[in-house]
Amino acid sequence: GGYSLFTAAPTTSTRDQVESGRLQLLVAMSADETSQGELFWDDGESDYSDRLDGPNVPLFHVTVNCAKRRCIVSPTQDGIPSQPKLLESVTILAPVGNPDDPPPRELLINGRPVEFRYAWIDGDGRSRQGVVMATNLTAALRLNQRLEIEWRSDRRYGLSGRIDCAPEAWAGEGIGVDECSRRGCRLDDTHRDHLSGWVPRCYLDASTRPNSYRVHTSATRSAASSRSVRTVYGANRVDNMRHYAPGADRLEIGVHQLRSGALRIKITNPDVPRYEVPISLNLTEASDSSPLPLTASVRNDANGRLVVSVSRTVGSQVIWDTAPTGGLVYEDQFLQLAAALPTSVVYGLGEHTHPNLRHRFDYATWPMFSRDQPVGGMYGNFYGVHPLLIARDAEGGSFGIFFLNSNAQEVQFVPESAMVYRTIGGILDVYFLPGPTIGQVVSQYTELVGRPSLPPVWSLGYHLCRYGYNSLATMAATVQRNIDSGVPIDVQYADIDHFEGNRIFTYDRRNFDGLPRLVEQMRSQWSIRFVYLLDPTVVSNATRGTYPAYDTGLELDVFVKWPLGASPDRDIYGNDNLLGYAWPQGRVVFPDYFSTRAQDYWVAAIVNYTRDSGLTFDGLWLDMNEPANFGTNEERPWNWPEHARPYWSLKCNLSDKLETPPYKTKMWGPWISDKTICMNALHNDGKYRHYDVHSLYGKMQSIATDRAVKQITGKRGLVITRATFPGDGQFGGTWLGDNGKSWTHLRDSIIGMVEHGFFGIPFVGADICGYFGDSVDRDLCLRWSQAGSWYPFSRSHNGLNGAPQDPAAFDPGTTAAIRESLVDRYRLLPYLYTQMRAAQTEGPPPVRALFQDYPNDPVTLDIDTQFMWGPGLLLIPNLQPHTVTTTGYLPAGTNWFDYYTGDLISESGGTASRFSTPRDRIAIGLAGGHVIAAYSGMAEFYGAAKFFNTNWLRNRGIELIVSLSRNGRANGQLFIDDGESINPDRPGGSLLIRLSASAQGRSVELTAQWSGSYSTEQHQGGSYILPEIRSVVLNGVPTEAAGGDWTRLTATGDCRNSGENAPQFVADQRRGTVRLWGVSVALAVSQGGGGRCTVRLSN
Repeated sequence: GGYSLFTAAPTTSTRDQVESGRLQLLVAMSADETSQGELFWDDGESDYSDRLDGPNVPLFHVTVNCAKRRCIVSPTQDGIPSQPKLLESVTILAPVGNPDDPPPRELLINGRPVEFRYAWIDGDGRSRQGVVMATNLTAALRLNQRLEIEWRSDRRYGLSGRIDCAPEAWAGEGIGVDECSRRGCRLDDTHRDHLSGWVPRCYLDASTRPNSYRVHTSATRSAASSRSVRTVYGANRVDNMRHYAPGADRLEIGVHQLRSGALRIKITNPDVPRYEVPISLNLTEASDSSPLPLTASVRNDANGRLVVSVSRTVGSQVIWDTAPTGGLVYEDQFLQLAAALPTSVVYGLGEHTHPNLRHRFDYATWPMFSRDQPVGGMYGNFYGVHPLLIARDAEGGSFGIFFLNSNAQEVQFVPESAMVYRTIGGILDVYFLPGPTIGQVVSQYTELVGRPSLPPVWSLGYHLCRYGYNSLATMAATVQRNIDSGVPIDVQYADIDHFEGNRIFTYDRRNFDGLPRLVEQMRSQWSIRFVYLLDPTVVSNATRGTYPAYDTGLELDVFVKWPLGASPDRDIYGNDNLLGYAWPQGRVVFPDYFSTRAQDYWVAAIVNYTRDSGLTFDGLWLDMNEPANFGTNEERPWNWPEHARPYWSLKCNLSDKLETPPYKTKMWGPWISDKTICMNALHNDGKYRHYDVHSLYGKMQSIATDRAVKQITGKRGLVITRATFPGDGQFGGTWLGDNGKSWTHLRDSIIGMVEHGFFGIPFVGADICGYFGDSVDRDLCLRWSQAGSWYPFSRSHNGLNGAPQDPAAFDPGTTAAIRESLVDRYRLLPYLYTQMRAAQTEGPPPVRALFQDYPNDPVTLDIDTQFMWGPGLLLIPNLQPHTVTTTGYLPAGTNWFDYYTGDLISESGGTASRFSTPRDRIAIGLAGGHVIAAYSGMAEFYGAAKFFNTNWLRNRGIELIVSLSRNGRANGQLFIDDGESINPDRPGGSLLIRLSASAQGRSVELTAQWSGSYSTEQHQGGSYILPEIRSVVLNGVPTEAAGGDWTRLTATGDCRNSGENAPQFVADQRRGTVRLWGVSVALAVSQGGGGRCTVRLSN
């Protein structure tokens, strides 16, 4: 598995084979559903021995990635083809999973049905191997075409478009005709043998529309003049159909136009008050002058049944329509909304392991409910909850759909282009984001839920962490060996093993004696910051007076409660605090962060511990805050000592309807409280039930912790949290949880990183090299470290008992290769920091999918193994074992340069290429038309074991990397502040420099124009010089201008050329590159703000 072979069609001679050019491709998928192969194909006689590595060798490469009955074949070609190559057939040996899956009934290549054959091969009884052969392709396909191969089992049997009436049953198993009919639905056993496990058998009968409502009234509140911005419709139920309980007799459908352009549709039961998510959103309504890009239609159809649609005001394109689907249900513990979409190009939803960035409309269901669930396995719910969809329609526009709900919920994608949203509590509160670009969708979303915060600049450096240092000596030795190896480190972590008995607000005075001194030493000597872990739980069995975290919490009454009379421990403890079990040896209580009292308690606990222990910090790391509990409803938690009898675990009342709702959603676990606390637990003095606010628990802890960090440090600080919810980017960043040491999880991390950019949490990364696993695959860790060097949150972290995997733990060659990639990252931190600032002020994430910057290139819609850093850098990591090349795609619409050499690698993009990825780097493309600000003078760190970090680089000056577009222009930005102040927008707190470049004959003109001002203690009053441009890299210089003498430099405007000598340069006329150093152009920035400087470079 993992290899692809080319064969030739049988002929009478080798000459006939060469001349026919007809080939066959045999693909054998690996366990992680990838495959690679090569083909050397020429005239059969030419001699290439003197130019095997040259540009004109006819060598083809092919990479195949499969997931869920869909494969992408990405070919690239080096050199000039001697003959057209035609694919006659493609055979794929692909694991398909469930033995009950039906055989495919249709095979499509690039959206077109083709002739094919299919066979099963029985495996080990739990899985089967599918063999798919696409035949007679010669007329349509050439070898250098990108192929999207998809096989389906539903189309010939009319199994598309089914809205499931029995989601609690696996494909309707156990649902008889009577029960299905009672729900007003249709049972189909006709093609039962061909139904996959996801295709509903009991499905909505569109002709009868059960659970229907009829609109009968509307009331409109207008803005200052005539245009309506809020309309409320009344609707009555018109039948008695039910799923699990009687539905609401009346509904109110509120339509709200927001100033951001978003459209809100809120559906409530006016007769019964229901829980609504208690978080603040930006719900400023549109004024009379505000543009209204979206329009809602709430009406009765021809049969008098309620339908709701949303369309664009300009062009009238419908982006959401319940008319084709029906499916509205509004019961106490089951709410459902179904609609047709104008597209099947959809992204988003979290947190899960998605096999691809783009969703498949194949009846898959994605549940959302915060859960302590290690990464791995698809279709399960993980730590965060993000019910946001982003879609791209056939006309190239994009829109978003956000469901505001914190109960257990899920989304099912229905072939061909419909979706079903279900939740088991709260209300239906839906926000439509008009776009029309994906960047604008994300911006509108973060405007609604809250813009992400700007992380401190030191947090963009490299973070070092592991569970299992077990002693201060090991931690200190790990830091030192990385310093000695020249590995840049900005942050060192302490995991749970530094606690005394796994209790928060303690540190082990025996094994970690002297930790506060080490922290101060790292900070003063090496400018290495310190972050330690905090779980939410507080152990309850400490002796009174010895553990302030519990004593004070008990006194202030700040812990999560049982309902009155439900506590099984009241007679023992004398209170109703809910007890659970986690890492400490003893029962634990859970701070109730939903109350102001508990928030104040948490801040004070951190303040007091910092004062009493002397252990200072620069940030805090929140774990287990879903909230996690071990062994709920089980006989014994997994980490309860086996000899310590009697066993104890948290037991919930499984007869309570909150614990056993009539529909649980497709969340993992046998019951809804699995791995967490009981659903009837009370928060905020009984105001909320845990059933409703479970997925908000981590958010509330993050809010309190962010407040504590700022109060104690007086600076921006850092909060990293595991459980997240919409808007949590305001309070810090996240990591992608407990992953494994596998190439699959490396690939998955890119999808998760891009998705969290959608979710407004751009400071995100995965545990580099993987968390679980004892041994370390050196090749995997090297490639993961290189990819992870480009995560916004770049941290190495592994689990207890695992072999060390910090960069310096490897052989010198591997350590050096990892260091080189980190040097690349640090060089570009000014650019990344500027992109993070843009996310804070405007919304677009700094790391994003290719289609966000190249929406008109349809190939980018399915690419999820590459990503952009801002608009100017394309990252192409090597995700395959034991290879030194990788396939990458250059989006159409601009020219592309090689980051390392400046070579023009594509005039206009739209091509797949094979990129060199030696052991010390990934492939990086520079998009034409951009000016990228970087740190100058980084050459001394390449190839040298010389330690540095962000503090070393702050005053090194700026290098401008200019990649001219085809018309000779480029633009960019640079944001400057002190990197850590809480409010960079204060007067004198920051500077935004707009950069531009243009080629003019035999010269290039650079312009810097800025707004704002930036002052330090050393430069109060008057003007001062900052920053200094010390080097320039020009890519794409016209050939006639690239040669010659580039020593002439003039600077005019609010700047000065302070260089005593002419700049030094290296010009490469063939490549069109010019590299200049020894430049000393300083910008004069006055406190009054604003300025402009023009630098002309010429030969």
